[in-house]
Amino acid sequence: MTRSAAPALRYYAQPGALTDLGAHAASLRDLPHDLAGLCRVVQGLLVHPFLGHLYGLDSKEMRHDELETRAAVRMVDRILALDSSPLAQARAPERRLVGNCRHFTVLLCALLRARGVASRARCGFAAWFDRSNFTDHWVCEVWDEARGSWVLVDAQLDREQRKAFGIAFDPLDVPRTEFLVGGDAWQRCRSEGADPNAFGIMDLRGLWFVRGDVVRDLAALAKRELLPWDGWGLMVDRHESDARELALLDRVAALTLAGDEQHAERLAIQASDPGLRVPREVINFNLGGAKVELPPGVANEARALEELFAAVAAWAEVEPTIAAVALVGSHARGEARPDSAVDLVVLCDDVDAFAAEPRWIQRFGAPSRHALERWGAVSSIRVWYATGLEVEFGFTAPSWAAAPLDAGTRRVVTDGLRVVFDRNGILNGLSLSRA
Repeated sequence: MTRSAAPALRYYAQPGALTDLGAHAASLRDLPHDLAGLCRVVQGLLVHPFLGHLYGLDSKEMRHDELETRAAVRMVDRILALDSSPLAQARAPERRLVGNCRHFTVLLCALLRARGVASRARCGFAAWFDRSNFTDHWVCEVWDEARGSWVLVDAQLDREQRKAFGIAFDPLDVPRTEFLVGGDAWQRCRSEGADPNAFGIMDLRGLWFVRGDVVRDLAALAKRELLPWDGWGLMVDRHESDARELALLDRVAALTLAGDEQHAERLAIQASDPGLRVPREVINFNLGGAKVELPPGVANEARALEELFAAVAAWAEVEPTIAAVALVGSHARGEARPDSAVDLVVLCDDVDAFAAEPRWIQRFGAPSRHALERWGAVSSIRVWYATGLEVEFGFTAPSWAAAPLDAGTRRVVTDGLRVVFDRNGILNGLSLSRA
């Protein structure tokens, strides 16, 4: 492992919003510790609706609604509701959770991350389902410490499937020629003469489909492993990409294929470009184009806010003149629009010092620009970050929170307030919630 790869490996060894097993993580003690054993566990808990016949099931009678389960913790909830046996015990096929390749991948990824093993979901195309085409598919990529490299692992390919598809390779080490991540398929179509109609699933084929897998794979690399039919940004329709969009996707494809020294740039482009970042609502093409609100922490804006609050709290902790920080406005009320600024009130002893020397704003990202504003006793710095996040830091004296509250403070507090940092409890009583 190179020093430049270390941040990426630490990142992928920790659960994301969709791979956090919550209270179920404690039950992993009884599961195998080897990769092959964990794959067998996953295979004993899930069954693919397209392949039910291999296990004596009629696809028409399977619980297809379970395919809409996104988070690994909800998968395990449902698995245990169907059969309360320990997770290490394989279920009868009819009592397994109905899931596709993405569910097999995400559950394995969740089990590995819960043990601190670097792993990530990859979206792309498999060669073995149909030797004349590449079929839409997901696999897990696991860090092999001995080899110092990432290895593709397909948790779905049990003995029955390997026999049905004539698979000779080891599913714990899938050859890169047998599975192409979305970016690889994109480059083959764009610069190597591959036919885009050879990539897809059923009658859904073409460069527009490959584009979707590029975007989904990038999101998965940012630990946002959404359903194969969740659409957003560049995936909302089958439009033909213009020159600017093609150039963007060429760059994204290259980044998804690059080494982990490009980890930070991958995350930055995924979070900053409107066509790539994940919104709070996605279009579910499996449900006729219905809009679906994502679980907490999945959308880029939600994750960005979590990271911002943590960074602000850490900064305030080491700044002795800062007494407290509160989130106010639309984000505190939970009514923010995508273009809403994040409004923070910073209670400090020297209101003008932070405005006079604003280098501290770089602690929270790369600022594109900033502006100083004054509102009575409040000195405000509004910052536009390269990620697209707009943050207003309003500095005022600790007396802002002193009783009795003046009319302005009372209006702000009543409108919505969440505590981000409170050194000595001066915000106690103003809000019961914490960011």
